[in-house]
Amino acid sequence: MPWINQSPINIGQVIQQFKYLSLKTVMKMANAFQITKSDNAVPIIASAILLVLFGLGVFVVGFDQGQLFSIIEGPQAFHDMYLHEFSHDTRHASGFPCH
Repeated sequence: MPWINQSPINIGQVIQQFKYLSLKTVMKMANAFQITKSDNAVPIIASAILLVLFGLGVFVVGFDQGQLFSIIEGPQAFHDMYLHEFSHDTRHASGFPCH
């Protein structure tokens, strides 16, 4: 359709291309503009999930002394302290004392 790339829109050519539309409809099409809604906000559920994960991470790095693995491993986890040992340097770098 040759009229698509022309600016401004020639209503006569539009009417020729769309003979089955009424003049009122063609005028609405010529004067129409698109409104888009930009939804840049972070969903609340995503924020809540990230907050929970952050809180769990702070607990593991800063405070865990075998509590998480004690659910599975029992009292031996308080002696082994796997998460404490895995995050030991991160714990000190973050300012958490552990000894």
